[in-house]
Amino acid sequence: MNIGTFAHLFKHEFRMDIRRMYARTWFWAYAAVILAVLLVALGVWGGRSGFNPQYLIYFMYAFPFFMIGVGHRALNREWSDQTYGWWLTLPYSRFRLLLAKFAASLVQGMILGVIAFGVLLVLVLYTSLLHGKGLGEVADFVQIELQYMLVTAAAVPFMTALGMAAAIIWRSKAKGLLPLIWIVFGTLGNIFNWINLYTRPEKSESTVLLFQHGIPPEVWAILAGMWLLAGGLFAVAVYICKKHLIV
Repeated sequence: MNIGTFAHLFKHEFRMDIRRMYARTWFWAYAAVILAVLLVALGVWGGRSGFNPQYLIYFMYAFPFFMIGVGHRALNREWSDQTYGWWLTLPYSRFRLLLAKFAASLVQGMILGVIAFGVLLVLVLYTSLLHGKGLGEVADFVQIELQYMLVTAAAVPFMTALGMAAAIIWRSKAKGLLPLIWIVFGTLGNIFNWINLYTRPEKSESTVLLFQHGIPPEVWAILAGMWLLAGGLFAVAVYICKKHLIV
């Protein structure tokens, strides 16, 4: 693969999505409202006994599902913008065209994940300092946050590939596969819950740690399996884009 060509395709895809995100005023309006509500709620209830700031991490349970939308949008916008004809006639293989979208979506997902975890950390710091709880609570949160960041980063390739596969199947003669995609989505989508069930069969009210005593080897196997599934879904998307796309 010509690295220079791929870098150009990647840059185009990445900049296109970033520009669109910045242009969506409603996105920033919703984000500002949610942040304001959280700050008020933490100011009012954050100092009460029984409140555990670790529970803020549960917001990240939605992140892998958000990444399905990122992968889906990367392909779907070619049809929504009516640019799919131009895109498909570029002098590059379908593999390279899809890989550029996949890589750009991955990087976007990682950046958004870091931002999301950063916002949560700031919120915990805010409530700890506001209610005089000290930085020990923040240190405990960071330990938990790092575990969730690991699992989120591992899930992003699978979720992105699933979104791309769904988008390309919808635009192809293989629409009959869509129910299978949604079955996979429903079964494997919430990796946090699956790992929680495996590592903590008895739920604890005092912590939201995914791994109480280190990461079991089986979890690494699960994450590796997700990467293999991501590769398989991407290969399916490339094959359908080559052979069965409706244009």
